[in-house]
Formats: sequence, C-alpha cells, structure tokens
Amino acid sequence: MAKKQPMHTTPSTQPAPRRRRPRRPVWSTKTGDGSGSMMGTFTEDLGFQWFASPQTPGRDETTGTNCASRTECAICQTPSTIRDNIETIIWKWRGGLVQSRSLTSSTCRSDAPRMARTLRPGYLVTAVIVAVVTLFAAYACSAKGAAGEAGTPSATGSAPAASAARFDVSSMLHPSGRMLGVVDNKTPWQYGIVKTFTRQAGRAPDIREYYTTWGDDFDPEGNASLWKRGQLPMLELVPTTTSLADIAEGSQDAYIHRLAAQIATYHGPLALSFAGEMNGSWNSWGPGHATPADFVAAWRHLHDAFHNLGITNVIWVWSPHVIDTGSPAKLHPYFPGNDYVDWVGVIGYYGPIDGVAFSSLFTPTLRSIADFCGKPVLITETGVAQGIRKQAQIRDLFKGAAKAGVIGLVWYDQRKTWPGGVQLMDWRIDTSVGAQAAFRVESARAGFGHPFTGK
Repeated sequence: MAKKQPMHTTPSTQPAPRRRRPRRPVWSTKTGDGSGSMMGTFTEDLGFQWFASPQTPGRDETTGTNCASRTECAICQTPSTIRDNIETIIWKWRGGLVQSRSLTSSTCRSDAPRMARTLRPGYLVTAVIVAVVTLFAAYACSAKGAAGEAGTPSATGSAPAASAARFDVSSMLHPSGRMLGVVDNKTPWQYGIVKTFTRQAGRAPDIREYYTTWGDDFDPEGNASLWKRGQLPMLELVPTTTSLADIAEGSQDAYIHRLAAQIATYHGPLALSFAGEMNGSWNSWGPGHATPADFVAAWRHLHDAFHNLGITNVIWVWSPHVIDTGSPAKLHPYFPGNDYVDWVGVIGYYGPIDGVAFSSLFTPTLRSIADFCGKPVLITETGVAQGIRKQAQIRDLFKGAAKAGVIGLVWYDQRKTWPGGVQLMDWRIDTSVGAQAAFRVESARAGFGHPFTGK
C-alpha cells in the first residue's frame, strides 16, 4: 500500500482584503419603549453633530431638526425634560463601536436607527470622553434649568417653587387616629432607627422626626423614601448658625428660598417645626438670647416666604417645651398666630425626678395653650428615662396622652444627657423587658398607631 502523501496548503491567490476607511464614532440613543432612536457623530475636529433616523421624507438628517414639534425629542426638548427622561447611560464596546443608550422621550418618532459605523481605535478614548461630557453637560443644564424654573424667586419673592403638581396637606391636618412616631438625630436615609423602633414597639412608626441645622439642604429623595414606606417626615429646623433677628430682617432669604424650592420638589407631606423649645433658656434662640417678638417675627417671615412661593406640602408645627422650672416663660407671647400654625407640638420628658406624671408634666402646658389656641396637639418629643418607675411611667404617658386628646406622640429613642446636667439618660424603649412590654401593650391599648398611605 502506497504511503499517503502529506497534504500541502496552496497559497491563496486572492488579494488581501482591502482595509476599510475608518469612520467616525457614533453616539446612539434609544427611547425607553424602543419606539424611537437618535444618533450623533463626532467630527474630525472633535465637534459633535446630532442626526436622527430617517423619519420624514426630505428631512435633512444633519440639521438637528428631526421632529415635527421642537419639544418631542432630546435634540430639541427643554433641559428639564431631558433631566426627567434620561434614566441610565450604558457604555459598550462591541465590534469597534461605542454606543450610549439612554432612555429619552418616547415621543421621538424615529424608529429606524442608522447603521453603526466602525470606530478608528485612536479616537475611542476621545469619543468616550466627549460623549460623557456631552451627556453630563445636558444633565447639568437640565438641573440648572429646573432649579431656575422651580426655585428662583422674583424680587417680590412670589415666583412659584415648582412647576409640577404639588402635594397639598389640607386633608391631613385633622387626622382621625392617634399617631406614633420616633425621633433621633439621623438623616432620613439612615433607616436603621425605623427598623429598631419597629422591632421594639411591635409596629412601624407613623412619624419619622429628624433635625436639620439652618443652612443645610433638604433631601427630597430621602424624605420621599420615608413617605413611600408610610412615615410622615418631620423636620426640626434648628437655627444655631444665625439669629432670629437676621431671619426676620430678610438677610437669610437666599437660604429660605433655596430650602422652599427643595421642599417643593419632594411630592409628599412634610411636618416642619422651626426653632423648637423657643421658651427654653438652654437654646441660643431662647430667653436671654432672643425675645418672644424676635421668634414670632422670624416664624412669620419664614412662613410667609413659603406661602408666597406656593408651598402647599408643609404642616407647620409650633413646638414649645412644657412649662417647668427650666422654661418658666409664658407661652402665649411666643405664639405666631392661628394663621401661621397647623399643629401645636409639645416637648416634655419623664426625667430622673421621682413622681413625674402626665398630670404634672404636660397638663398645665396643655391648659395654657388651650386658652389661646385650638389647634391639634402633637407631643413632638417625649421619653421616659431608665429607672425603677419606667414601666409605670410609660403606662401613665399613654393613658394621659389619650385622655388629653392629643393626635399623637413622638418617642425619643436615644441616650442623651439631661439639659444642664452630666448624667447620661437612657430613653430607649428596650432598656428592660418590662419597659418594652409596657410600651407595646399601652400604646396599642390607647389607640396609638395611625398609618399613613404614602404610595
């Protein structure tokens, strides 16, 4: 049998494939529902041209005028609309293509995206950088445009604070049930306190109260997260960085307008308490530092600014400390007036003093307030310090609050030093098994727990 001859490969006689001329990088966008597509290209001089898929016979694709209406696509729509529509940016490298996909207005009518072109490798980095800069510039312009439309007041302070439909709290001012809340010094995004309270109390809170220093920004997304979970956000605005006189005189108007515009972009309710415990000498806005007239003028100025800007999603909560030896000042001179207050918020704690009861801690203050104000009353801060009587005092708190007809109470679930003292007090619910059991049983028995529907 003859040996099998080895096979030899015959060199190909076909010419080498011709290299195609590199084309310019392409930037492509697609609509959220897949009904539309737009593309752009980077020019050799690093310029950028928009063009759209063929949609109208005779339309020049390089002019950028690809819509029948100049408000229907990302090329010609307003910056604020671009901001609302762009949701995600995904960069891909596939076969020499750089593509950017974003969710733009579904009203763009182009539905046949142009064929993507090959990308010269030398331009890849430049293409990516320019595309990213272009997108972020559009986003920045949109945010600026939205802020200008929503929050830039006129010289009279009467410009609207938001163009979108606003939440109106009118239906919430007289709740049908008693609310139960929790307060601490965490931000709205720090949701651990809500989880802890839910575990301790056996139910989720209806109010989540937190503190903000004057000059700090409002977080619409964090507060929206609370409201979606069923918690009414309550902001304690603390004027530690300015004086009441400065606020009343208008030197803080830039911050007030910015804060109002930010609150307007949050489409949910907000309980707002300004300069709480204004009758307490331990505060820089209290007796010895500011007069009742200073407080009233500052409150009214803040309230009027929000009103002039069209803010309708704020519940105004006036929160004095209970009348006691530490805050003996009369409350009536501090009251801004029924037209400026929605709820009265009373602050008082069962401290380390033996014999403290609801009748001695809250009742005198509630009677004093009833003489000049008929607004609903919310205990905006309270707690019972750890001690041998904590279990009994928790029972007394809920029984007394229910009898007094308050619309709710907010528990301070933290450890804190008593004002003017050095002793660290533990106000938390679960300092003992008996205290936690008393809180669960008595809060339910007294009917505290009025969940909101935030969705």
